[in-house]
Amino acid sequence: MRPLPTEPAMRTHNLVLAEVARASGSSRSDVAKRLGVNLATVSRASRDLIDCGLLEETGNKEVKGPGRPFIGLTLRGAGGYIIGIGVNAFRQSVTLASLRNEKLAEWIAPEPPGKDGAAFLETCIEKAKELIDASDLPPDRLFGVGLAIAAEINRASGIITDAPTFGWSDKVNIRQMVSERLQVPLAIETPSLAITQAEAEYGSLKDIRNIVTLHCSLGFGMGVRRSGETGGSVDFGRVLTRAQSSTPEPELLDGLCGGLSVLNVIEGVEQIAILSDLERAR
Repeated sequence: MRPLPTEPAMRTHNLVLAEVARASGSSRSDVAKRLGVNLATVSRASRDLIDCGLLEETGNKEVKGPGRPFIGLTLRGAGGYIIGIGVNAFRQSVTLASLRNEKLAEWIAPEPPGKDGAAFLETCIEKAKELIDASDLPPDRLFGVGLAIAAEINRASGIITDAPTFGWSDKVNIRQMVSERLQVPLAIETPSLAITQAEAEYGSLKDIRNIVTLHCSLGFGMGVRRSGETGGSVDFGRVLTRAQSSTPEPELLDGLCGGLSVLNVIEGVEQIAILSDLERAR
């Protein structure tokens, strides 16, 4: 395989790659139309991406009778891989996946995290490195790490400010940790927004411009995507842990929705009230 393209050409290649990931099987003309660029630009970029092993052609390349053959583009799963880390009250895992989102290997934490957030995330990064080493995949084809974590986060800096669910109060610069250990970029989100983005970009809602998703887990959360006429978008998500209902005598939504309402019925409100979030999750 040829080496990956470099800047500044890589910007166009990234756009084409992202569009094919969003709508696998698209033709070059479809990609060009959605990106608002000419067909020749997409053709050059897709040729480079095929040569370096990131894309491959699919569809009916030989058509009997009149008409031109349809040739689509799709991600080549073996062309690269990513690491996904999920950390919430119920499950903590590290997953190695191909570009087609095919699970190649996984580590699941045997027990919930302790109160040392930096130490636990260091363990996750170490497990990611072990998965990569065991897979014998080329190091230059690891494209990044995605982290979805139930915590207060600063996306711009890649810092986890705190995570009350786990009893974490100290800041953790997870982006710096990933950069130093794996030498790749990090994307960090809350679970609510990560789910919303996945639905909006690749799920059943990918052709809908404005969406709201509701999540009932230990607590009650939501994610929103609002797209403007220009195609730009603003994404935000928030866990509504202490939000109140709009009833005449407001109640906390956590007591009405999600896992807490179930636990309150099973164990009793007073019994559940004295537990921490992590104890409730257990």
